[in-house]
Amino acid sequence: MFILCVFIYFSGRAQPSAVDSIHTPKPAYIIKWAPFSILDIDPTIQFGLEYLLKGNWSLQQELGYGHFNHSNYTIDGDNLWNKEVWRSRSEVRLYLGHYKRKPVGFYTASELLYKRVNFNQEATLGRECEDGMCSYFERVRYKVLRDVAGYHIKIGGQGLIEKRVAVDFYTGLGFRNIIVKTPGSGADGEWRDGEPLMDIYPTRRGNYRLISMNLGFKVGYLIYRK
Repeated sequence: MFILCVFIYFSGRAQPSAVDSIHTPKPAYIIKWAPFSILDIDPTIQFGLEYLLKGNWSLQQELGYGHFNHSNYTIDGDNLWNKEVWRSRSEVRLYLGHYKRKPVGFYTASELLYKRVNFNQEATLGRECEDGMCSYFERVRYKVLRDVAGYHIKIGGQGLIEKRVAVDFYTGLGFRNIIVKTPGSGADGEWRDGEPLMDIYPTRRGNYRLISMNLGFKVGYLIYRK
């Protein structure tokens, strides 16, 4: 409801008059910044570009990177540090309503997500395990490599402040597949298959499938055609 109210407010301010629509050049693309990406569990500094196609369509590409060399935190009793994150979001967007109002309006979008996360981990691992029983346990430091691939269906709305600044709100639902590798852990014989919603942030070797939700906003700057 909050997102809807904010969007209606901005879109109302951005409505052009008939004279303005004749003389004002149309935007070609929008440079965007995703401020909430720094608050993600895998934080990045993330920017994007929305390219406005003919009709109601547009393409959007985002890239983000984060490197936290000195951060040290704990998940399920395991110490994690030296995290490095790459994130890519590729989106095809369809604006609803008359195309002359683009990029102002409600829209639906299809998004592909890819994320690579590397970090060091210190954990207690079982050795010589069989049928859930281990001969002994060992505290080990090793590298964790996480590859995340996902797909989301999104709905959202984009409004303008004056003629240059865009505010983009969205939400979505989809799924993610996460593959975790742990070279150097000595746990090559252990492989987990996670079930949906059972492992929110898996760090042990395996292939995990998760239901994924998407919520956020972006701030953009419009570049107009000459």
